[in-house]
Amino acid sequence: MTVEDAYMAFELGAIISGVDLVSEFYGNSSYNWNLIQVLTALRPHRAGYRILITTSIKESKREEVKKLISNFMDFEEDYDLLMRADDDNRDYIEIKNEWFHNGKIKYPVRMFFERSNAHADMWRGLGLNSAQV
Repeated sequence: MTVEDAYMAFELGAIISGVDLVSEFYGNSSYNWNLIQVLTALRPHRAGYRILITTSIKESKREEVKKLISNFMDFEEDYDLLMRADDDNRDYIEIKNEWFHNGKIKYPVRMFFERSNAHADMWRGLGLNSAQV
């Protein structure tokens, strides 16, 4: 199967709720196993989509986030990860909007899976498909 030059995008908070990297990593988090199954089914070697994961967690926590992703999704590097810059305290919607407009999102997005309606609505306002999960 060839990889389509398009993303299926997932907000980390939609996949795992309660992730708090400030205090403890795995604390009281709960996993959205249904969404994890969707993500897994869409991976490049299965359905052919590139995977994009976004998070408001700061860039300095990249290795911890990658470890978390590896632990629950059982794959290492076949995804792109966009994270908040360490010095960026703007609203997360502003940051995502900027990622879209400044080319950080490298490929067209077929669907965004978001935790909040406001974030899903932001993508829809840009003419993209998005689902609040």
